[in-house]
Amino acid sequence: MGKIRSILLMALVFLVAFGSFSAGIPNVSAAPNKTGAGNEELQLKKPAVKIPETLKNPKNPKKQVRIIVELESDPTIENATRKGVLYKDLPKKQKESLEATVSTEQNSIQSTISELAPEITYLENFTTVFNGFSAEVEAGKVKEIASQTGVKAVYESTEYKRPEIKPEMKYSKELVQAQQVWNDYKYKGEGMVVGVIDTGIDPSHKDMVLTDDTSGEITKAEVGALLGTNPLKAVNFSLLKCHLAIITWTATTKF
Repeated sequence: MGKIRSILLMALVFLVAFGSFSAGIPNVSAAPNKTGAGNEELQLKKPAVKIPETLKNPKNPKKQVRIIVELESDPTIENATRKGVLYKDLPKKQKESLEATVSTEQNSIQSTISELAPEITYLENFTTVFNGFSAEVEAGKVKEIASQTGVKAVYESTEYKRPEIKPEMKYSKELVQAQQVWNDYKYKGEGMVVGVIDTGIDPSHKDMVLTDDTSGEITKAEVGALLGTNPLKAVNFSLLKCHLAIITWTATTKF
């Protein structure tokens, strides 16, 4: 009786194991075939390149824009980073070899770009911490440049111009709380003599010039006499030369 039970148990185990194996076969065979022409097409397809929205379909395709083109290959500093050393510590010949390799790749890509955009003007090349170059080209050519093999991204270089309006310190009194001092301590600057020793001061600024030369509390002659009788021995005037500015002035206007 025990022998029969053992045989039945073994048969049951066999059926369960065989059934699970058979049930798994369709799942394996049903898996999609990822090899073949479809996969090759996926591998050869160039990933989307980062490009400013304004240059994908520019309103004025003929407008000259300044761009920075980043290439897919690593800049030379990455070689040192992978080794855990500073780039400046790499042997000179190795750095020259790395830079030459990057420059050769840049020249090759620039030649290809020049064929589709003959009017392009190349400006600067970057090899160490950034692999790429800057150029000026028609806005309508940027999208085509971004599609070239080896190009990782294209950025628009923004140029900022100094404002023509002369900046003035109109609101500095609120920042330094000068008005509170005027109200609390009744000091507004009139009649006070100020001496400034600062290499960064602008003596020609309107606030550093006496409104009335005759109203100064002290004169240039008095300052000269003071220096003559009490020379500043601790100061080496041969070193300071023109960098030392001592301005004395009486404030006659409110800031």
